[in-house]
Amino acid sequence: MSIQFNGGRMTLLEIHASPSIFSDFSNSKDSESGVEEFSVSSAFSDEDEHHYQVEFRMKIVSSDGALINLKYLANFSREEGIDDEFKKSPFLFVNSPAIAYPYLRASVSSVLINSGLENIILPTINFQAMYNEEIKPNLE
Repeated sequence: MSIQFNGGRMTLLEIHASPSIFSDFSNSKDSESGVEEFSVSSAFSDEDEHHYQVEFRMKIVSSDGALINLKYLANFSREEGIDDEFKKSPFLFVNSPAIAYPYLRASVSSVLINSGLENIILPTINFQAMYNEEIKPNLE
């Protein structure tokens, strides 16, 4: 099986922040930051049987009060055509997101730093455990 990661992009980025966090960089960090919501899904093209996308959706709260809502699409191509067997394979749910996730992490970090917001390092994710607990039981 030959899979290629063809890059990714943020297709939705909403930052809701209080204007005071931009003017006062020494403000206290009273609240916790972190990921509030996280989901991963796949999309396939009816016209092109060799390409697919992995979509990440996240809602992040920074300790300085900003709420970040984003969607990131990772594009992949497969030498062989995408069939029903591949659509149910662990590769789609485990390996593909694991390949794209470091690029998402870097994009989020870069956007937050360049926006003048607190940098949040997204946690690592065990996509195998997520697959075993949430997806595999629904495929059987």
